[in-house]
Amino acid sequence: MTGWMGIRVDPAHNRYRWYQVVIQPTLWGTWECWAFWGRIGQSPRGGKLLAHGLFDDVLHAAQRQRQRKERKGYSGSPSFSCLQTRQQGHPE
Repeated sequence: MTGWMGIRVDPAHNRYRWYQVVIQPTLWGTWECWAFWGRIGQSPRGGKLLAHGLFDDVLHAAQRQRQRKERKGYSGSPSFSCLQTRQQGHPE
């Protein structure tokens, strides 16, 4: 499993949020990309399946979602690895 976690803090608007994009293999040999979000310090408020299928397609969907969130002001957390490029059909 590999993923990215972004954090957005805006005290003026009482925004303390996190967003996570996760890529993981399924039991059937395909891949899934999930997104989870919530307020910092609380359990996830939601989650959704962004993509499933071949690794390249799922990785592309995850990178697009990460770029969307970074444009909205989320910055990457150093405690989570960045989305990796493909190596032998699997993430590093």
